[in-house]
Amino acid sequence: LFASSDQLWAHHVYLDSLKARPTAGPSHTSFVDWLDARLDEIPRLERREAGITIDRWLEKTASLDAGSGPLSSIAISGSVPYSKVTPTGGVTAPMVFIPTGTAITSALAQGKIVLRPAATGSVPNAVFSALQWWTYDPDASITPTAVETYERDFLGYEPRVQDLEAAGAAGAAGLVFIQGFPREQVLGHYAPYEGGRWPVPALYVGVDEGETLKQLAQSGGQAR
Repeated sequence: LFASSDQLWAHHVYLDSLKARPTAGPSHTSFVDWLDARLDEIPRLERREAGITIDRWLEKTASLDAGSGPLSSIAISGSVPYSKVTPTGGVTAPMVFIPTGTAITSALAQGKIVLRPAATGSVPNAVFSALQWWTYDPDASITPTAVETYERDFLGYEPRVQDLEAAGAAGAAGLVFIQGFPREQVLGHYAPYEGGRWPVPALYVGVDEGETLKQLAQSGGQAR
């Protein structure tokens, strides 16, 4: 028998309670143990386990302070996984806002904490219409969206990877990605997750915190 809707709901409630599950971290280990126990309940199931060594990265603390005079705490929405770990006490440097479409170069970024919009990607909805075989839309609820675009965060991962690599190559002291949503909607955002380490410390902030940082950068502010 397939799992009931109540069972599936209970499973997802448990999964959500674990929050972020970095590979080989405590939450991930808990989930694997839970899944292992579920598999034990299946009669005559045979399975084997294989240990794999990874270069584990687990966030312990992360913070951002900024100001045009004394530094004040700025709420972050999360760290970029596998970003460079700072020394004790962090790194302090002037901020510079580099907009989308402008390359992150050493002339602009060396020794500075770069503020950068978090890239997203989009595909015109018309592309889906051109590829589909058939549509069931009796109320024409989909039709008005044909001229709009399908925009998603995951479609912007590759540009973000390029920004991380460019900031490291340019000698930036840090990189702060500004997301296009309020902090509450993107807390714990865990991406891009490529399994390699990035050459620069990097964080995410929400859209409102990003505006504050941009204003401070314009007035010659610093961040830690």
